[in-house]
Amino acid sequence: MIFSFKPQSFINHLSEGTHEGTIQEISYIENAQMFWFKILVDQSIFTCSFSIQSPLFNNFALQYVDENGNFSTENLIGTKVQFVVKDLGEPEQVRSKVTALKAIEN
Repeated sequence: MIFSFKPQSFINHLSEGTHEGTIQEISYIENAQMFWFKILVDQSIFTCSFSIQSPLFNNFALQYVDENGNFSTENLIGTKVQFVVKDLGEPEQVRSKVTALKAIEN
């Protein structure tokens, strides 16, 4: 069986500070209650996760609810966002956390 797969360039680490990108994909991991975002930044993909318990994520998600008040990812793909990255690890560990997230005008 031939499988069609288009490789993408992923960002290993973003420097601490403010960045902008476009949401390319959103996945929900039910058993972990986390959303994974793929954000296109300078032609490479940055991935980050958000717990549904996170105040940061909930404040962002409030902008994207359906008529029943549920978070809807339907209109998020292609949305331009600005986010702040904070380094968490030692120099030999690549770990960072998104500490701010907001949609911006295209």
